[in-house]
Amino acid sequence: MAWLFFIDESGHDHRTTPYEVRGGIAMHVSQLWQFVREIQRLEAHCFGCRLHDYGKEIKGSTLVDRKRFALAAQDEILPGDDPRGVIKPPHYRFNDYLRKDVVFLLERFFYFLEEKREHGVLVMDETDKREDRRFVARVERYFTKTATGRERTTWIVPTPLFVSSDTAYAVQAADLCIYCVNWGFRLPNRGMNAERRDQIATMFGVALADLQYRGQGYRDGRVFDTYGVVYVPDPYEPRTGA
Repeated sequence: MAWLFFIDESGHDHRTTPYEVRGGIAMHVSQLWQFVREIQRLEAHCFGCRLHDYGKEIKGSTLVDRKRFALAAQDEILPGDDPRGVIKPPHYRFNDYLRKDVVFLLERFFYFLEEKREHGVLVMDETDKREDRRFVARVERYFTKTATGRERTTWIVPTPLFVSSDTAYAVQAADLCIYCVNWGFRLPNRGMNAERRDQIATMFGVALADLQYRGQGYRDGRVFDTYGVVYVPDPYEPRTGA
């Protein structure tokens, strides 16, 4: 048996969210069908239909956007934010390699699987085929060309699977979770202190502290506490620390 890691991203268009967030939800393959049935039940209860039948899907940017909250509360719509995000440095030479934030994400999944002593598969939202191929090439290069990456293949299957998010409820759930991280979870002591949306923080931000993975990592002979959410101020800087 194996674990599935459903991965998505939020804010990479630098338009309406304060951070770039790449993450996902880990689920044992034996729980997948039960999870899908429960999502379908909630979908029918909340919307009275299957969104897929109308060309829609569960997405954080539409399900919990500012306008929806404002209409629900019958109050004024909150003002939008200016675009934010770290910009790729000019003359950046490492486009063929994974960014630091993705490496951290794979590291956390590895620690989780190592603790469980089970293998895991990466399942990703299919977007632009050309960009998907580039990302797969970066992932495969990491898992084959670096000593750390080769070690990670002990538990992580190094080739991601791509699915269409409108037919994969788990990817849609990952999208919703990541969007809520973007707007509702903060680590102010580490510099993650952008404006947050109180409605999302109240519903989700506190609960995430308990939901996120907690374990121990190791590097260069030392052991350290590691968490499912890690703040990376600049994903283009060389990797340092945990």
